[in-house]
Amino acid sequence: MTQRMLTIKWVFYSLWTLLFLLAQQLVLPHIRIWGVHPYLLPMLSAVAASFEGRREGPIFGLVLGLVCDLLFTGAFPCFYAVTLLLSALVAGLAARHLIMPGLVCSLAVSAAALVLTGLFNTAAVSYSYGAPLTAALWLIARELVVSLPAAVLIHLVFSRVHRRFAGR
Repeated sequence: MTQRMLTIKWVFYSLWTLLFLLAQQLVLPHIRIWGVHPYLLPMLSAVAASFEGRREGPIFGLVLGLVCDLLFTGAFPCFYAVTLLLSALVAGLAARHLIMPGLVCSLAVSAAALVLTGLFNTAAVSYSYGAPLTAALWLIARELVVSLPAAVLIHLVFSRVHRRFAGR
C-alpha cells in the first residue's frame, strides 16, 4: 500500500472514530437502559486493532486513548491511554492467533475490551473510594449487555474501511 493510500485509510478511520466520539458525548448519555448508557470507547480501539494488526492497532488505541484523556474524565490520569492501548494489544493478538477477524472476532474483542476497561475502573474506584466489588461487577455486566450491540455497527463501519483499502 502506498503512503498516500495508508494516510487516506487512517483518515477514514479517524473520521468515523470522531463521529462515534461525538455520539458518545452528545447522544448516548441520554440513552439509559438499566441505569447505564452504551460505552463505545473500548470497542473502537479493539475493533480497529482486530482489523489492523499488532502494530497499527495499538498505535490507534494509544492515540485514541490520549484524545479521550483530553476529552473525558478517567478513573486516574492517562486512564484511557492505558486501557485502550491494552485493549488494542489484546484485540490484535486475539485476531491474529485465536479468532479470525470478522463479526464474531469484533464481538469477542469488544466484550474483552469492555471488561478490561471496567476492571481497571473498578480497581481504581475501589481503591480510591472503597466501592463494593459486587456493585462494580454488576455495573460492568450491565454496561457490557447495553454496549455490545453497538459493536456490530462499529464492526460494519471499520470492516468497510478495512476492505476498501485491503490489497492496495
